[in-house]
Amino acid sequence: MRSRPDTETILSRPPFSGRLTIDGIAPLQGGESGRTFRISEGTRQYKLHRAASRLAAIRIEKRARRFARLLPTLIGRDGRYLLFEWVDGHKPDIPCDPRTAFLVGQFCGEVHAAGIGCRMDPDRYFAKRLARIPDELLGTADKERIRLTYTRLRAGLGLECVVGISDLHPHNFIEDGRGGLYLVDEGAISPEIKGRAFIKAFSEWIAPDARDAFWDGYTTRHANGYFTAQYETVLSLVEAIRAIDYRARQGLPPSRLQREREIVASLCDLEAR
Repeated sequence: MRSRPDTETILSRPPFSGRLTIDGIAPLQGGESGRTFRISEGTRQYKLHRAASRLAAIRIEKRARRFARLLPTLIGRDGRYLLFEWVDGHKPDIPCDPRTAFLVGQFCGEVHAAGIGCRMDPDRYFAKRLARIPDELLGTADKERIRLTYTRLRAGLGLECVVGISDLHPHNFIEDGRGGLYLVDEGAISPEIKGRAFIKAFSEWIAPDARDAFWDGYTTRHANGYFTAQYETVLSLVEAIRAIDYRARQGLPPSRLQREREIVASLCDLEAR
């Protein structure tokens, strides 16, 4: 039996029925796929977020209210649904310009400055993702060398796990054309190894000539002394393993994992395959 499309499911039992009449609905691309929608009521538009559960929605609501300056206005929550004001604008440029890098750095620093801890164990986080990678991508001997390299690099470092912006990607931000920047993937405020998301951003979005601007913004809210060269090296290995694991589970071919595999081979003195 064919399942009903998400939009039909929502329209059959619309949330916020006491305060909102949904005239139109369309799923959004990017962000949390299948969980965010653009809806309209007459000429007004909103963003609707359908969380995985009511508990997940409550968590997102608390974080959205805590960091309200960073996100579009949260109108309210109805069960597992959250309703936000719609922001018209455009995605930031790639590579990131220094002004935007400064603002993104401020966002990250503000969330880290809140000091919201979490129970994530960085060593288990790494080990779980390494173990899940298929043997045809990384064999048993390679995984053991990677594990030993991680242990050596991590020695003496405090890898703090906190709530941060865990996915720094231009698709998760909107510039409104009036100087305002908004984080539009509210689910990205979530537990992370502190600073892990910076590694992906620095390699794919925030180029070296904008990195100083990022740190200038970050340090207006939070100190960055923890992010030493050794710390960055460990997180580079963690992020590469995370990316290989994630993309392999998405069914992507080995050619789409080549850059991350080369990073791991270089850090762990493996023969690149």
